[in-house]
Amino acid sequence: MLIIGATLALWLPSGTMPWFAAGAVALWQLALVAFVAARGLLFVAAALASIALSAAASAQQTDWDRRHAPVLMLAASPAGAHPVVIEGVLLADASLRAEGGTTLHLRVERAVARAGAMDALGGVMLSVAGAPDPAVVREWTRGRRIRAPALLRRPTRYLNDGVGDAERALMRRGIALVGTVKSAALVEVLAPASALDEALARARAASRGAIAEALASDPIAGAVVTAILIGDRAGLSDDIERRMQRAGTYHVIAISGGNIALFAMLAWGACRLLLRSRRAALCGAMLMIGGYGLLVGTGASVGRAVAAALLFLVTSLAGHRAPPLNVIAMVGAAFLLWDPLAIVDLGFLLSFGATAGILLAVPGWTSAIKSKLGSLPAGSMEIRAATVVAGMIAATIAAEIALLPVQAAAFQRLTAAGLLLNLIAIPAMALTQVAGMALIVCAACDAAAALHGASVVARFAARALVDSASLVDLLPMLTWRVASPADWLVATYIAACGLLAWGCRPRARGAAAAVALAAGIAMAMSITARAPPAGLLRVSVFDVGQAEAILLRLPSGRSVLVDAAGTAGRFDIGDRVLVPALLGRGVTRLDWLVLTHADIDHAGGAMTVLADLAPSRVLEGVSPPRHLERNRLAHAAAASGASVESLRAGGGLLVDGVLLKVLHPPEPDWERQDVRNDDSVVLDVRFGAVSILLTGDAGEPVESAIASRFAPAPLRILKVGHHGSRTSTSQMLLDAVRPAAALISAGRGNFYGHPSPVVLERLRRAGVETFRTDRDGQIDVTTDGRTVEIMTFTGRKWGITAR
Repeated sequence: MLIIGATLALWLPSGTMPWFAAGAVALWQLALVAFVAARGLLFVAAALASIALSAAASAQQTDWDRRHAPVLMLAASPAGAHPVVIEGVLLADASLRAEGGTTLHLRVERAVARAGAMDALGGVMLSVAGAPDPAVVREWTRGRRIRAPALLRRPTRYLNDGVGDAERALMRRGIALVGTVKSAALVEVLAPASALDEALARARAASRGAIAEALASDPIAGAVVTAILIGDRAGLSDDIERRMQRAGTYHVIAISGGNIALFAMLAWGACRLLLRSRRAALCGAMLMIGGYGLLVGTGASVGRAVAAALLFLVTSLAGHRAPPLNVIAMVGAAFLLWDPLAIVDLGFLLSFGATAGILLAVPGWTSAIKSKLGSLPAGSMEIRAATVVAGMIAATIAAEIALLPVQAAAFQRLTAAGLLLNLIAIPAMALTQVAGMALIVCAACDAAAALHGASVVARFAARALVDSASLVDLLPMLTWRVASPADWLVATYIAACGLLAWGCRPRARGAAAAVALAAGIAMAMSITARAPPAGLLRVSVFDVGQAEAILLRLPSGRSVLVDAAGTAGRFDIGDRVLVPALLGRGVTRLDWLVLTHADIDHAGGAMTVLADLAPSRVLEGVSPPRHLERNRLAHAAAASGASVESLRAGGGLLVDGVLLKVLHPPEPDWERQDVRNDDSVVLDVRFGAVSILLTGDAGEPVESAIASRFAPAPLRILKVGHHGSRTSTSQMLLDAVRPAAALISAGRGNFYGHPSPVVLERLRRAGVETFRTDRDGQIDVTTDGRTVEIMTFTGRKWGITAR
C-alpha cells in the first residue's frame, strides 16, 4: 500500500495532496467504525486504502518541498551572471574524479549574494575546477562546514520523449542546484565536523592511503578495491564504469546488500570465534556492522543494507527466526515512511527489487535442483558445488527478471552478459572485499609479508572483476539498447510477476507467466516505442542543449539522423539523451547518419550512436583530414561495416518519395586544417509540396551562395542556422525561402545568448511561427506532403496546409 500510494502521488498532477490527506482521514474514521462494529473485511480494506492515501499525501508534499527549496532563489538571476558565496555542511567526502576536477555535495545553510546575506536551505552539488592538491581535497570531509564562491544554476534538463527529467530526479534526491567553483583555493573550511565524523574521516583516509600504497603499481585495481571497501568510486574512469554497466556487473562495486551481507557474515564469524556467548557475539556483530555503515557513508543503499542486517540480528537476539523476506519488507516500509520519494530512487529500486526477486524465487529453484541431484550422495562435494553454482545462477536470473523494467526505464539498456559474468563478478567481489580488508589490517599492523600476499590477491580479484567485462567487447550482441517502456507496460509486468510470486492456482499461474513473458519481450524489443504512421514524413528536432540532432522518419519507417549532438566534458549526451530519445521515437537501428560538420556540438555523440544503433551509412560534408575525432569515427564506422561517404552540392538521395537534396558544400579547392561552420552540409528535404530546409551551422556567406538554388515550394519550414546566431538567418535568406515556420535548436540559458534577439525579431517581422527547443523541448514536424502539423514536448501545437 505504501508503494502504491507513493507511486500514485507522483503519477497524478500536483496539487492533489489535500485530497489525499482528506481521503486518508475519512478512511481511518471508517476503519475505526468497522473495527468497533466487528466488520473485519471492511476494517482491513479501509485501513489499507488509508495507508495508501497517507503515503500519497506524504510523497506529494515531500516532492513539492524539494522542488521549492529556498536555495533555488539563488539561481533566479541569469545563468553565470555573478558568483554567490555559500556556506554549508558537506554531506560526503569530496570526490576526486579520475578525469580531473572534484565534486562536493553540500547542504547549504547561508548565502551571500549581491542583494545581501540570506538563509538558503537546500542541497547543492559543486564541481571544483582544476586538479587540486590531494592534500587539500582530504580536508573536505563529510560533516565539515565550508564556504566557497560558486556560480549556481538549475540542473540541465532535456525535454524529449523517452528521456527522464534529470532536474526532477536530482531534486527528488535533495539536490536543488548545481554549480562550479573556479579553484580549490577558493574553498575555505570554516569548522570541523563532530568528533565521530572526524574519526571516521581519518579512518577512510587511512584506508585510501593503505590501498593506494599497496596497489601503487595498478591504480585501476586500487580504485576497484577502494570502491568495494568504502564506496569511493571517484578513482574509476568513465570508460570502466560504462563497460561494467554494459556487462551487467557494475552493481558489485557499489556498496549495497551483497557487500554488507558479506561483512555481516565475517563480523559474525569473528565475534563467534572470540566470544563464547552467542548473545555477546550477536551484539558485537551488530556494533561492527553499524560502525562499518557509518564508515562507508550515508548513501541510501548502504543505509538500507545495514538496517536489514541489524534488524535480522536483532530478531535473532530476541530469539526469533524472522524470514528474510519479512525483514526486507520491514526495512523497505520503514524507508518509505521516512522518505516516500525513495520509491523513485534508483538505488532503492535496484537493491530491494533484486533482493525481493532472489528471496522469492531462489529457495524454490534450489530445492528443485537438489531434488534433481538426489542420486548423488548427500553432503558430497559434487552436490555442494552443484548447489552453489546453481544457486548463483538462479539468483542472477531472479534478479535480472525482477529488475528488467527498472533497467529498461532507468538505463534504456538490457544485458544478457550478466547471467554469465556474475558467476565471475560476485566471487571476485567477495574475494576483493576480504583481501582488501586484510590489506588494511596488515598495513595498520605493519605486517609486510601478509600485506604483500593480501595485495596480490586483491589485485588479482579486482582485475578479474574489471577484465571480465571485456566479454561484451567480444560479443556486443549480449547487450542492447531499449526504449524506456510505457508506464502501463511496467505495471503489467510487475503485476504478473507478483501473481506468480504469490503462488496462485496453476491455471492462473500459467496465465500470469504468459503475461509477464509477453510484457518482458515487449520491453526487450521496444515494441511499444512510438513510430510515425505509415505514409508520413516526421522530422524531430531533439532538445539536446546547445547542440543539434534532427531525426527524419521516412514514410516507410526508415530513419536518417542529421547530426548527433555532443558536449564538452564528461557528460555523454549521445548515451544519456540522444540514443534514448531516438529509441523513444521507435528507432532501434539507423539507416543513415549525416554529419553536417565535425564540431563537437554536432558530432560529439556520433560514436555512441554508431555503437548502439549501427547506421549502415555515414555521410559527411567537408572534414579536415587531420581531425582526430572525425578520423576515429570513420575507423569505427568502417570496423562496424558502415560505409563513409561525402556529400557535395548537387547530390542527393531519393527514398520513399522524399528527396534529400544537397545544396552545400561544394567540392573544396583547398585542404582544411580546422572545422568551419561554413562547410556545413545544407539539405533541402522535399516531400510533396513541403520543403524542410536544414542549414547546419552555415552562416550568411553560405546563405548568399545558395539563395538562388532553392526550387519553388508551396510550403517551407526552416531549421534556423547556427542555433539562432546573428551570423545566420539573414534577411536575404528569409526573402528567398519565405518559411511558414522556423525551428531553433538551442540550450537553455546558454552563454552565447542564442537565439539572438536580432534573429528572433527578423523572424517575427516576417510573420514566421517560431519554435525553440530551449522553451518548447523536442519539436516534431509531421507532414503528408501537403499539410504540416507541429507539436512540441510541452504541448504546443500548430498546423498549416499548402495552398
